[in-house]
Amino acid sequence: MTDKKLTFNEASSSAIIVKNAILARSGIYIYSYDEMVRRGHNPEVKKDFYREYRPASVLVAAKDKFKYAVLTKAHPSSITSDNIQQVIEGVVGGTVDVVALDNEEIALKGEVAFYTKDAVTYYESGAKETSAQYISKVSPLFGDSYD
Repeated sequence: MTDKKLTFNEASSSAIIVKNAILARSGIYIYSYDEMVRRGHNPEVKKDFYREYRPASVLVAAKDKFKYAVLTKAHPSSITSDNIQQVIEGVVGGTVDVVALDNEEIALKGEVAFYTKDAVTYYESGAKETSAQYISKVSPLFGDSYD
């Protein structure tokens, strides 16, 4: 599928972009200390970066949780009725597929729709980082190699 730009209201130039995108990947993720804290983790040791391994089995098990999930540009610590209008930028569609990647990992893939002018501008500027509010658990399962 190619990007589609749909206009809701020609007078106000409100638009959305619908994009077929990778929603999450298995493998190693790297987070800064600030990102870890914002995601609700409290690292025992403060360092510049933390490596988290996300196994393919975890993503496959979570696949259906991505359907119709809200999208944000960052990882807010929470989404509440008080901040929802400030943090929601779009939504994931209803079909999520598991796809193989070249590096022998897997990914979840599906349509995303960016609803706000800010989100459309963010995407069109080349930014690709969004969050479907997937919450992971950090644990030292792999010794010193991962956090």
